[in-house]
Amino acid sequence: MKVNVEPKLKFEVGEEVIICGSSSYGNIYWPNKDEFTFTTIKEVKKDGSVVVEEGYKFRQAYKTQYGFTNVFDYFRVDRAGEHSKFTFNNKQYERYSSVLYRVDDKCIFYWGPVYLFKKTKDFEDKMIEFQKNHEIRLEKERQAQETKAIKDAKEKPFKDAYNEVVNPLKEEYQRKLAEAWKEYFCKSCKHNCNGNCTQWNHEISTASTSTCSAWEVK
Repeated sequence: MKVNVEPKLKFEVGEEVIICGSSSYGNIYWPNKDEFTFTTIKEVKKDGSVVVEEGYKFRQAYKTQYGFTNVFDYFRVDRAGEHSKFTFNNKQYERYSSVLYRVDDKCIFYWGPVYLFKKTKDFEDKMIEFQKNHEIRLEKERQAQETKAIKDAKEKPFKDAYNEVVNPLKEEYQRKLAEAWKEYFCKSCKHNCNGNCTQWNHEISTASTSTCSAWEVK
């Protein structure tokens, strides 16, 4: 049931704010402060609700239960369907495990509502932390790729020399397997009609297979 709630938070046009994604359990959603971006207030309406730069409208978040109304310290998007997608113009900062951080150039939240908070030093500090840890991870990945490239370059002459000897032997082995299959299996198969396989409709002499799921003794 919708009730009239006086907004806890007051905003001004041009004010920078925080938008958070959501966590959920079943149909219950709450803000995920480890998934956020920055945007600005574009419009403040008479009822205290706001419209942000990207055009989304936010209202005071609250919950009514057992006759009591709990008014939260944040706003939530006014409309959010079950399969919602929200796009914002700023970077997206996200911690998606205890050690993995991601910073994307474009912010997109999928599924569930998104939430609006006042900009605080906590979020600014978190942004710096996430950016730093994200860059550390990228640098570790770059170093790992560089190490692998050096290792591959050292190993390449030896692998190439090995393959130069072994690959012709593999090809010869496969050719002999195919010849043996045609000699000991295709010749005895009831699908062999004067050298033509009626099951797969091809000339047996040209086949390169060394096995066949249709083999049946005449």
